[in-house]
Amino acid sequence: MLGRAPRLPHGVIRWIIITLMLLNGVQLVLLQGAINSSAQGQLETTWTYVAISAVGLLCALGVIAYAFARGRGPGQ
Repeated sequence: MLGRAPRLPHGVIRWIIITLMLLNGVQLVLLQGAINSSAQGQLETTWTYVAISAVGLLCALGVIAYAFARGRGPGQ
């Protein structure tokens, strides 16, 4: 395993990591908002935050799937 060439270029890996970090940061803020709004009894706001966070989760899964697909693609 050691010494083999990376499957993805350094620049691609960097942008994948940055994108995942930003998505996870947004999710943390949204879920904290959901907790706060739930404690205040604002259920509509709570579910809005949860739904937006779920979209962020799907985006993160898409980025991870892209990385796997690109890493296994031909020409590597």
